[in-house]
Amino acid sequence: MKRTLCITIFALALIPFLSVSAEVTFYADLESEESVEAGGGEVVGNGGQFVPGYIGNGYMSTEAEDVVHYPFEGAIEGYQEQGTLELWLTLGWDIDNFTDAIGVDWRDWGLGEVFMFWSYNNAGTDAIGMMIGDGSDNSPIVQFRVREAVEEWHSAASEELDWKEGSTHHMAGTWGPNGVNLYLDGEWAGDEPYQGGPANPIERLSINNNEADPASFPSFSVVDELKIHDVQLSDDEVRGIAAAVDPAGKIAMTWAAVKKGR
Repeated sequence: MKRTLCITIFALALIPFLSVSAEVTFYADLESEESVEAGGGEVVGNGGQFVPGYIGNGYMSTEAEDVVHYPFEGAIEGYQEQGTLELWLTLGWDIDNFTDAIGVDWRDWGLGEVFMFWSYNNAGTDAIGMMIGDGSDNSPIVQFRVREAVEEWHSAASEELDWKEGSTHHMAGTWGPNGVNLYLDGEWAGDEPYQGGPANPIERLSINNNEADPASFPSFSVVDELKIHDVQLSDDEVRGIAAAVDPAGKIAMTWAAVKKGR
């Protein structure tokens, strides 16, 4: 009852901010393995952990193969030329030191990049993704990336960040007529002028790891409340979503328990 009320209040709070025509075509609350499966998804590998997140629980990948997969069909209707991806991240390490965070050297795992969201079958396919790093050693940036196979990659990247372990951040990327845009905590953080999106089918969506079988880029962080909207939201609409609920108090109380569960 408490969770239902919280989500209802959260949803009502967003109504003034969103375009009348906007629809959420994909939503993963990442509350539990049961909720993932009820939504048509699958928890892969050693399962990861469902731990306190932004609202209720979120999903944390802690071993190489841990990932949540959902089918792509229906998530972005008609492979639209515009849309918005948004999620909440609770960071498991200081972003300026993530290549050797908690004793794991990502240079051995994937050359300095971890993925909050990835939809990419293999080389040469269309893709959408939200990630930290740029493939080089210890690059404390966020990127939102779109690929249309003919046009190659289009990446909106942030400046270097100073996010700390245990902090919670809203991450959003939009694509469409206003280009590819990245937003962090409701504020515009980078863009790329490409106007468009994925034009061809993508087999599935991958949450908190990469798309490979097996996956190999666990984030050791918590992803929660992931949504895809069918329109390119405006600056004000993204800002309204990020400001709708302040989780600071809850996260401060729960992060110690999350760390114990690693």
